[in-house]
Amino acid sequence: MRTYQILFDPEANGGRGEALAHMLDQVFPEDELVYRDYSLMATALDMVSFLSGDDCLVVCGGADTLSRFRSETEGLTFANEVKYLSPEGVLRAGGAPVMKSMSELVFVSVNGRSLLLNEGLSFGVTDRGPASNFSRVMRFKPFDAFVWADGSGNNFGSVWQLDVVPVKGAASLTCSYGFGKLRALKIVPAIMKGGAEKYEDILFSVSAKKITVELDRPADITIDGKTHAGVEKFTVTAG
Repeated sequence: MRTYQILFDPEANGGRGEALAHMLDQVFPEDELVYRDYSLMATALDMVSFLSGDDCLVVCGGADTLSRFRSETEGLTFANEVKYLSPEGVLRAGGAPVMKSMSELVFVSVNGRSLLLNEGLSFGVTDRGPASNFSRVMRFKPFDAFVWADGSGNNFGSVWQLDVVPVKGAASLTCSYGFGKLRALKIVPAIMKGGAEKYEDILFSVSAKKITVELDRPADITIDGKTHAGVEKFTVTAG
């Protein structure tokens, strides 16, 4: 039998945080599950002082809960296994709760917030709304961007599209850059159809634990389907 120490936010999911955390009862029926109200804990020490042996710590809640945990435990080294359960994700999927290791998660820091990156981040000409390919290209002004990947930097001019997606234990960035509007009229439709790979000379790809992108002017970027306006810099971190 193993002990699972479960931090839950009672205010998560419209006040259903504790009830949703108890979905783990069905996952570990023969183990000891200890539920602890995260809202009553004042310091990071409160969160870890009860851990012992091979206890597994489970952070259960939404994005705000996870952001608080990351912020308050920054710099701490855990001897115990730490996992995360998103009731929101379980409700969307309509299935049994599945926990993820903290080391598998990818986060994006943008406009002063830390967000869990589930599907991906993107900006550029293909995110300009339901216009024709010709209109997208002619109205779009490419960006200049500086990209740091695990401490190595590259400057890119005329960036038309940039995407970052979570991969196992890392984040993967791809951008198309370095061409003008005439060539864009041919390349952009290919990008939108997922067939940009044949244009290897205009693609840059990298996978890293930490990726920072700084733009030459504010942009609207899409994170997991939601638009964030006025972004000049963002950092994606794995684990």
